[in-house]
Amino acid sequence: MAALSIEHSRLINESEEKTRMVTILEQIGLFITSSFNIAEIVKVFLSTSVSIADADAGGLIIIDESTNKILEAYEYQRGADLPTRYKSTARLNRGISGEVIRTKRPVLISDLSQYPDVNPVARAKKRAAVAAIPMMARGKLIGILYVNSTTPRNFSKSDIDYITMLSNQAAIAIDNTQLYKKLSREAKEMTLLYEVSQSFISTLDFNKLLNNILKRLKELFGYLNLAVFLVDEEKQELYLHSYINYPIDIKKIKIKIGETGITGHVAQTKKMYYAPDVSKDPYYIKGVEEAKSEICLPLMMGNRLVGVIDIESPELDGFTEEDIRLLSSMSAQISIALENARLYEEAKKLSLTDPLTEMPNRRSFELFIDAELKRSKRYHRPFSLLMIDFDNFKNYNDKFGHPAGDRILVRFSRLMKETIRDVDFLGRYGGDEFIAVLPETDATFAFEVAERMRKKIEEQEIEPNVTLSIGIASFPQDAIDGKELILLADQACYEAKELGGNCVNFASKYNIKEKR
Repeated sequence: MAALSIEHSRLINESEEKTRMVTILEQIGLFITSSFNIAEIVKVFLSTSVSIADADAGGLIIIDESTNKILEAYEYQRGADLPTRYKSTARLNRGISGEVIRTKRPVLISDLSQYPDVNPVARAKKRAAVAAIPMMARGKLIGILYVNSTTPRNFSKSDIDYITMLSNQAAIAIDNTQLYKKLSREAKEMTLLYEVSQSFISTLDFNKLLNNILKRLKELFGYLNLAVFLVDEEKQELYLHSYINYPIDIKKIKIKIGETGITGHVAQTKKMYYAPDVSKDPYYIKGVEEAKSEICLPLMMGNRLVGVIDIESPELDGFTEEDIRLLSSMSAQISIALENARLYEEAKKLSLTDPLTEMPNRRSFELFIDAELKRSKRYHRPFSLLMIDFDNFKNYNDKFGHPAGDRILVRFSRLMKETIRDVDFLGRYGGDEFIAVLPETDATFAFEVAERMRKKIEEQEIEPNVTLSIGIASFPQDAIDGKELILLADQACYEAKELGGNCVNFASKYNIKEKR
């Protein structure tokens, strides 16, 4: 009777302990299945599993069974605050992991030294015993849990049953989290692609567009640093064009193609390059302390490299296949935007440039004078106009023909450009008339500039002799209206020609004239 009583008591205790453990596991399961935070799920799951098995460490790999690839891996040391993410060397087609995947059942190894196909990494980490538990969710394997001990030992059936129960709950939680993460990411991608496409439609400002793209990539996906480098084909180097979160000392960096870092390597090969751990990468050049992984993609138009986009992550192996797919799509769109911007700038330049002399044309002058009028009125500053007309140009054309006359226009326009400052404007107004705008210049200094220009052309001594007649009108001395200033400068130029040409004439009430 005493033996029966003892056995009965033992069974009751076991039943109560089992009930207690099941209740605890249900509570833990409820917690992890209600969370979409993968870090929280992994922390609770691994620490609880290690505790139940009274093991020294635990590990977890998340698997895509359809492709037989490891998506993520975590390991946990007993007593640690958090698990760490790492790059797993688990072999999915052989050994313990392969057996779990094949059988969908727990694999218990009490002494790894007796196992015929143990992973060498497990030996290096001094694992002596392991329990590998399949993590099943909705009939599919989503991962494997490992609990490890540093000394040979057996794992009790009850411990494995409890851990298996917890593993399946964790599997559902992780599967739900992956689904939630996938849907959230797809929503973010759709948002980003929509915003980018709308920006393409609504703005021709490429710099603004590019900065917005980089900003949204950082906001939506948490990347650390983002930069677009463009190619200087003449120097065969990359220069930083747009960036987010780059330190000041890197902003003026020039990167030799094929010589400097990951970006230089990508520019040379014209192929995407991914460094999951920059500390071990042969091409990586240290930029910011927080960078742990880096991806760089070429920006191509056909076979022509126009630049690269470089992105760093604060996490090891911080770029998933989905990240790479999205960034590849974005790099293609950025390449198109770059080409569109180039074509737009070319068209803009053509619309504002005289095709013969390659000087600014009349439309360009109108934009410049409008801006200069507003600036000068606001700050109460002077500026002057020079209306410039060639003397005897018709005679030269009649003698040598229009092609020769065209060459004179090109040559003399460049000579005139040499006599003014970089901030000054010189453009072709029409025919053999040119016009100059001299900011921060009153009539006295405008006369000095005009004389320097006139003498420069006079010194060429060609036959028939081609010289300059120049009329000066100054703001606000002569007029405060743009059209009136142009008219006064034109009248002064006309009077200079009437005086015999090769002279400078003022459009002032004193009608001061200089003849040479």
